[in-house]
Amino acid sequence: MKYLPSLIAFLFIFSAALSASAQVPKKQPGSRYTSMWKDSLFTSKPPPPDKQEDKTFEDWTLVGVAKTPTGPRVTLLNKKDRTKRITISDGKSVQGFEVVSVNMSRNYKESTVKVRSSGGKVGEIGVDLKVSSLKKAAPRAGAKPKRGAQKKQNTRRNITPPIPNANSRNKNNNSNNKKTKKRPRIVRPRK
Repeated sequence: MKYLPSLIAFLFIFSAALSASAQVPKKQPGSRYTSMWKDSLFTSKPPPPDKQEDKTFEDWTLVGVAKTPTGPRVTLLNKKDRTKRITISDGKSVQGFEVVSVNMSRNYKESTVKVRSSGGKVGEIGVDLKVSSLKKAAPRAGAKPKRGAQKKQNTRRNITPPIPNANSRNKNNNSNNKKTKKRPRIVRPRK
């Protein structure tokens, strides 16, 4: 106990010296702890951003392929705007497309063409049956439909009930719509 007052005095002087040199705490920036949540073992890392794929080849379909003496002739059709057609022949570049190779098959549905775009990317274009199939043509104006087609369309007919004495009227009229002379009605007297 002899040393107790001197110990208290020493602690008092030591704490006074520390409080004189102490500063007000500063707010830490939020970026100080980013490494903790990015490299945490308990969270999954976000996937890397996907590269933007070049979709120039997805908009086109193969419509026709023909072998010519100068080289293959390829016709491409735009799926979104069917009025846009590209015909590439003689190995020339047309609208940024150039034929690299042609794979002709006996079945036209399996034919493909490798094409190089203006950006230097090579893609394969094949036949898309949804785009290249022809739609059924409309019948000509004034054309009579076939009997089989008419029966299929009118499977349920509206049948009207028979009209009394309709047959006797039709016997007097000629069904071929020929104009015939009408005979005068002659009444013979009774004898």
